[in-house]
Amino acid sequence: MYTGKQSIIKRRNGRNLQMTRHRQQKSAARKPDKQERKRLHADFELRIAAERTAQLEAVNQKLRDEIAARTQIETALQVSETRYRRLFETAQDGILILDADTGQITDVNPFLSDMLGYAPEEFVGKRLWEIGPFKDIEASRTAYAELQRTGYIRYEHLPLENRAGRRVDVEFVSNVYLVNQRPVIQCNIRDITERKRMENVRAFLAQCGMAPDEDFFQSLARYLAENLRMDYVCIDRLEGDLLTAQTVAIYFDGQFEDNAAYSLHDTPCGDVVSQTVCCFPEKVRQLFPRDVALQEMQAESYVGVTLWDHTGRPIGLIAVIGRQPLANPQQAETLLQFVAGRAAGELERIQAGAELRRATEAADEANRAKSDFLAHMSHELRTPLTGILGYAQILKRDTGLTEAQRAGLDIIERSGNHLLTLITEILDLAKIEARTVELHLTEVILPEFLQEITAMIQVPARQKGITFHCEPAPELPAIIIADAQRLRQVLLNLLNNAVKFTDQGRVTLRVKVKGERQKVQEEERQPEITLHPSPLTFCLSFEVEDTGPGIAAEHIENIFTPFRQVGNARHRGEGAGLGLAISQQLARLMGGVISVTSVPGQGSLFRLTLRLAAGMRASTPQCAVRTIPIGFKGTCKLLIVDDRAENRSVLHDMLRPLGFEIQEAATGQAGIARALTWRPTVILMDVMMPDMNGLDAVTRIREMNTGNSPVIIAVSADVSADTRRNSIEAGCDDFLPKPVQLDDALNILRTHLALDWIYAEKPVHPGMPVAAPPPIIPPPRSLAAELLHFAEIGDVLAIRTQCNELLHQHSYLYPFAAELKRLAQGIQMKEIRTFLAAYTSERLP
Repeated sequence: MYTGKQSIIKRRNGRNLQMTRHRQQKSAARKPDKQERKRLHADFELRIAAERTAQLEAVNQKLRDEIAARTQIETALQVSETRYRRLFETAQDGILILDADTGQITDVNPFLSDMLGYAPEEFVGKRLWEIGPFKDIEASRTAYAELQRTGYIRYEHLPLENRAGRRVDVEFVSNVYLVNQRPVIQCNIRDITERKRMENVRAFLAQCGMAPDEDFFQSLARYLAENLRMDYVCIDRLEGDLLTAQTVAIYFDGQFEDNAAYSLHDTPCGDVVSQTVCCFPEKVRQLFPRDVALQEMQAESYVGVTLWDHTGRPIGLIAVIGRQPLANPQQAETLLQFVAGRAAGELERIQAGAELRRATEAADEANRAKSDFLAHMSHELRTPLTGILGYAQILKRDTGLTEAQRAGLDIIERSGNHLLTLITEILDLAKIEARTVELHLTEVILPEFLQEITAMIQVPARQKGITFHCEPAPELPAIIIADAQRLRQVLLNLLNNAVKFTDQGRVTLRVKVKGERQKVQEEERQPEITLHPSPLTFCLSFEVEDTGPGIAAEHIENIFTPFRQVGNARHRGEGAGLGLAISQQLARLMGGVISVTSVPGQGSLFRLTLRLAAGMRASTPQCAVRTIPIGFKGTCKLLIVDDRAENRSVLHDMLRPLGFEIQEAATGQAGIARALTWRPTVILMDVMMPDMNGLDAVTRIREMNTGNSPVIIAVSADVSADTRRNSIEAGCDDFLPKPVQLDDALNILRTHLALDWIYAEKPVHPGMPVAAPPPIIPPPRSLAAELLHFAEIGDVLAIRTQCNELLHQHSYLYPFAAELKRLAQGIQMKEIRTFLAAYTSERLP
């Protein structure tokens, strides 16, 4: 038996022996024999050969790929070169290629060669400044040096001259780039001759844009002749039949000729009308042998273009003719077509202007005919009213009339005044429609103005048994700047309507300031003689309220329509329906508006709103009683000249009771003779008379009178502004409208006659105080100095003429002009000079 230690050693040795045997067996299994070694060697050599073959194949493939790529690149380069050469050869811009180092030209394209007129071989091998077109450009060397330094240069406009001597405008751009690692310069030269020509044409047309019609066409004709180097240019307007033309400009051999009409038959211009453009570069005389003008001027070439209006209708043409064949037909056609649009527009504008003038003249003629008709009708209607109203006034002065007689006279006078109002309204409406109404601004004393309105309305209101109240607000300005006549007309129309439609109750006029006062802007002031306005304006509201029947809402919009009336049949029969229409138009003319609110069965309220400037007079004149003149002290000769006996009779019976010594004449010639032999102090001259009218008679009297000139008052039923102005220009001192009102006649006589008047004690309107005559407002110093100069040289006629203008055009100077005219009537030269000297002092404002 083994011990434990021996047992362990024995087991370990056994394992080692097994492991040794296993390694020996395994080693013996791996060790090849000789044949195996040969086989292994052969396999190794095959693997090496395969690897080398694969490497050679990869190299060969790479070579094949490189060859294919190079072939592709060469093909692309060839295509690119072909494309470049094609573009180079066919480019519509000139191209030069230069060697950047030597500056020599290496290539030039055909377009540049043709444009400048030099063969390609004349470019190649030379430097830029050695070529004909560039020889005279001193900056060529400098530009080349700059190009070498910066690599880029550009000329937006470079004028050249080709071999034939024709100017060529070009745009020149050069840049440097590398070709085969060598710097190359490419110059692109673009022909902008046509563009510059069109720019010049545009500039010319713009310059002629403000020229008068005739100057435009003459300038255009000369411009075309000079730019196209043609001998003859005509611009025509076609007549309606398109067979004849009227020239508007002719330019021939450097000068303009008179315009004329001619037939288009057998002329090249006849061919143009049916086409847009017509060109005969040569032998035009042979093509149109019957055109005498072409034969006489030895014409060789012709270009024409039609002018069309905006609807496509031919309205004119432009023709250019030369004695030489046309060198560049395309250029001529392009230029003519370019200017044709502008010329057509100008010609169409002229024709439209002519048509507008003809239409305006026709309208003016129609308006004149209407005005003449209305004036004639006014004269014919006012003339009999002179007898009706005149004798009604005369007879009412008889204190022995019964109540029935006085009532009958009231009816006559009221009916006559009603007819007179209708006539006046129709004339006013005609003036408004013709836009011939003008405002005459004056300083209006508002309290006096309202008292006058009140006095005029109280009478018809009292007759109807209704009450009338005027309620002015306390903050109203004392003086306003307004057209007193038109403002009075509008207010009286509103008030009379209110009285007419109110059968019981009251009518109220309220005047108040609406809103806040505002400062007047400088541009709102009157540009001529100042009316002393304050720097404030007021928005005034004139309200006319009644307790009448009211107006239905659906009828309110019709009340301002001419010849339209609303209300019951009884009231519609009173008037023509013009009053409110005229009032609204006048309100708008004055810068205001009339509005209306109404409640049927309760009444209506009409509101006139105006913005008016305030006057700046120091104080309002105190009220006094205006009295009626019943005579005068001394004697005064008065001559009445009128072809109608009834008119003379009315004036005679009106004025004879005052103490005038009166004579009459039935014709202008008789009036002249009586004026020279009898020497009256004042003449009442009818304007419209047969044989010799009154204004001609006045002119003869002024020319023939050697002594004291009489005061001449024009009397006419034609109350138009033209008749008034013509009367003053003929030498009349004032104008008295028919039918003559006694108050108007007395006011004019008091103004112009230096008589010691005798007045009645009772006022014009019992119980109604009115303002006394306003004080004299100083005129501008320049006006006073001019009048003083007339006085110093003794020109009394000039003073009287100036006074008449002031009396009728500037009412605020009425007191000044009336006083000066009174002194001039008596030829009181010393008093005149003293009077005027006071208003030329530097101390005056």
